[in-house]
Amino acid sequence: MENRLIYNVYEEGCIEFLQKYGKGQLSESIKVFSLGDGDLMSKYQKWIEWKDKTKPNFGGTPEHLLSKMFNIDEVVINYDWGKLDKYSWFEIFQYLHDIINNK
Repeated sequence: MENRLIYNVYEEGCIEFLQKYGKGQLSESIKVFSLGDGDLMSKYQKWIEWKDKTKPNFGGTPEHLLSKMFNIDEVVINYDWGKLDKYSWFEIFQYLHDIINNK
């Protein structure tokens, strides 16, 4: 079985998203995590852990969430996902992985 996160990547949606946000840190970070052979799911999980830990802004709109009741005080980054499902990081990762690794 082929090593994939998703079999049917919506290329048009990925291209539109990457035209907005894919230049620089987003593409470079995925490249670093997806190079070479190995389990793609593990690579993706390491990238997600890195993204969640470092909270990079790939060009989205920051929004400050504050709730004293729920003890929340953080900044989240919102992205316009366009034709992709919201939070389709796995699809973006798969699309760039395929390009980087010539698949």
